[in-house]
Amino acid sequence: MLMASFDFDDTLSRMDVQRYAIELISNGVELWICTSRHMPEETGNQQDILSIASNLNIPRERMIFTKWCNKWAYLKDYAFSFHLDDDFEELDMINKNTGIVGISSWGTSSWKIKCNKTLAFRKAKEIGESK
Repeated sequence: MLMASFDFDDTLSRMDVQRYAIELISNGVELWICTSRHMPEETGNQQDILSIASNLNIPRERMIFTKWCNKWAYLKDYAFSFHLDDDFEELDMINKNTGIVGISSWGTSSWKIKCNKTLAFRKAKEIGESK
C-alpha cells in the first residue's frame, strides 16, 4: 500500500492540497498528517486540524504530533512515499535522514507533479519487488 504524509499548517490546511488529498485517497493512497503541533489532548484546541482530518476520513491513529521536534525523527519509522511540507528546513532533514522524499508545497502545481512522480516510482518499485 502506498502511503503519503502531509504537514498541516500552510499545506493540508489549503484547499488545493485538500483537493489533491481527496484524489490520492480515491486512488487508494493512505494519507497521514504529520504536524509540529502539540496533541489536541494537550492543548484542548486543534479544531481546524481535527475537522479537516475528519472531512478527509483520516483517523486520529494516522495523525502524528511532533510537539515542535524534528519531523524526520518521527517519519523515519514509516514507509511513506513522500512528505509534503512548506518548511524547507524540515524537508532538508527528511531528505537527508530518511528514505522518504520530502516535497515542498510551495509554488504552483510543481509540488503535485513531484508527488505523482514519486508515487508512480514507488508503485513501480513495489510491483517489481513482488515479481
